[in-house]
Amino acid sequence: MDTKEVKDVKKTAPIDRARFHLAEHYQQGYVAIVPQGTDPRDLEDPAYFANVAFMCRASGRIFVECEDGTWLADMYIRAVGPQYVMARILNVWDMADFKPESEGQTTEISGFKVQWSGMYTKWRVVRLSDNAVVSKDHETKGSAEGWLREHLKAVKA
Repeated sequence: MDTKEVKDVKKTAPIDRARFHLAEHYQQGYVAIVPQGTDPRDLEDPAYFANVAFMCRASGRIFVECEDGTWLADMYIRAVGPQYVMARILNVWDMADFKPESEGQTTEISGFKVQWSGMYTKWRVVRLSDNAVVSKDHETKGSAEGWLREHLKAVKA
C-alpha cells in the first residue's frame, strides 16, 4: 500500500461511549419453552408473545426451546407494544437426534405407550387407539409404568 492509498482511506470516528454497553445492561435475555408440536415459524407472529409483551424489551433476545427437545431457536426482538412482540428468528437448530438415550425409549404395554414428552410434562402414558394422553407429569419412566400397571388393574376389576 502506498502513501496515496492511506490518505484516501476514509477515517471513521471512534464509537461514542454512550453507544457502547454491557450486554447484561442493554439487551435483556428471555427463555421460552414452547409446547410440543409448535412450528418455529409461528414464533414470528407478533401475537405469539403478546401475553408476555409487558415483560419484553426491544433489542432483547428470546431463546426458545421446544419442550420435547426437538428444536431450539434464537430470536431478536425488534419492537414491543402493548399487545405484540415483533421478533425475528436468527437461527433454528434441529435437535431431534440429540437426546439422552432414555428419552427415546418408548415402552408399549397393553394398548398404551409410556414416553418422554419434555421437561414440563416429563414422562407420560398415551392410549394407542386414539393417541390420548391419559397421565403425565411422571418424574421417571418407572413411575409412569407403575401408574399404568395400577390403571390396568383398576380397569380389569
